[in-house]
Amino acid sequence: MGLFYREIEQLKNGIGYAATATHIGLNRRVSKMKYSEIYFSVWEFSSKEKKTVAKKYLSSLPYDLCEMLVKIGSKQGDTVLDPFCGSGQILLACRNLGRKAIGIDINPEAIKLAEELLCTSLKKEEGIRLILGDCLEKLREFQDCSVDAVITHPPYWRAWKYTRDLKDLSNMKYEEYLKNMEKIFREIYRILKEKCRFIFVIGDCIHRGKFYPIHAHLTVICEKIGFQPRPYGIWVLRGLAYYGFIRPYKKIRDGCFKQFQLSHNYICVFEK
Repeated sequence: MGLFYREIEQLKNGIGYAATATHIGLNRRVSKMKYSEIYFSVWEFSSKEKKTVAKKYLSSLPYDLCEMLVKIGSKQGDTVLDPFCGSGQILLACRNLGRKAIGIDINPEAIKLAEELLCTSLKKEEGIRLILGDCLEKLREFQDCSVDAVITHPPYWRAWKYTRDLKDLSNMKYEEYLKNMEKIFREIYRILKEKCRFIFVIGDCIHRGKFYPIHAHLTVICEKIGFQPRPYGIWVLRGLAYYGFIRPYKKIRDGCFKQFQLSHNYICVFEK
């Protein structure tokens, strides 16, 4: 085990310090700091959930990842919005970390799972509010500068179908997907308070042999709207188990791989 990895293991165990190393973004020794307080740019998380109900939903994020997103995007007492809340993992992390939370989803099944996970209802209880409906339409009902953070896991284009609804972003053509995401991001910019953060987790896509750098296209959209980018994080999908399948590698005549297998997602961070 190399110096860097050995000292990271020491940090995990609450001892030692991070080495002076430019390749991990540190230009001095960091002493007496808990590992959980250091946010490196590459992360792996177990697929194990704190609540088993989240496993029933195809695109549920690991709970530990949700906690990290909430910590870097908000502070205690803040109101956090998740406009694509799915089974409610981000909302659960918000409640456990002392934040108020609002979740929106177009899928009735997702809302039911979120209710089960949070032991709440569509009415506002314990600082948690769930809203069933189209994201864009519901966002237009929010007042300007009314939320402290937006943290979400938007639909992955062509990765899988969430619903059969034509308004579902995962069912649209790519150009239409981007146009609708821009409309949603503009509403998010409007309702987000100044100097507050917008964080989303997204993966790129290979569809019918063509590569779609979705995170890059969404970054361009965010900057056009007025968001200021912050350093990204990478979430490594260990063993591709999250997708439930592995597409076979394609080779060319000289034996080299034709393309990389996508095995990571981007944690995109922006500030208003």
